[in-house]
Amino acid sequence: MDNLTELSFDLAWIEKQPSFYLFKLNITEVGDTFIDLSGWGKGFVRVNQFNIGRFWEKAP
Repeated sequence: MDNLTELSFDLAWIEKQPSFYLFKLNITEVGDTFIDLSGWGKGFVRVNQFNIGRFWEKAP
C-alpha cells in the first residue's frame, strides 16, 4: 500500500468486494476536520499520501 498511483478509482462498486475510494476536498479556511467512518466496515485512511490509521467496525 505504499504506491496507490496505479489504482483506478473509476470502476463500479460491487457489494461485499474490497474497494478503494478517492475523495478530494478543497479547504478554504483552516480548522478542525473529522472523518466519519460509520458504516465503512474495515480499512485504512490516507490523507495527502500519509496513512492516518486503520479502522474496523467490530473493534478499535
